Amino acid sequence: MQLSVLLPFEGRIGRPEWWGCVLAALALCVPFVVGVSSVRTGYDILHLVAPSIKTGSNLVLLAIAQWILFVGAAKRLRDRGKSVEWLTMLFVPFLGAAWLFFELGFLPSASESAGTGALPSISS
Repeated sequence: MQLSVLLPFEGRIGRPEWWGCVLAALALCVPFVVGVSSVRTGYDILHLVAPSIKTGSNLVLLAIAQWILFVGAAKRLRDRGKSVEWLTMLFVPFLGAAWLFFELGFLPSASESAGTGALPSISS
């Protein structure tokens, strides 16, 4: 996955690039999970790092992971022929996230499903 996929908000990405965004976000969340589990169990895996630095860096990593997921989802929705406003489905508990996961991760792009090679025109 190229860094240029995550910086501009315009454009489209296909399923493979979207799955790359998901995997990158998951990789960034691993230190957060390790930090939370070490606090919960009392066994500090990262005992060489001060707790305040661990907490701050974990929050930064979570913010970056959220950005990656948000930009990737917005671009993938455009590829599906939908507007970015469909991200508001995340406010519907459980079903919204499940629907977006299925929509973005498993359904083909609008051009593939229509059988044409041209990308659909999306007006903002």
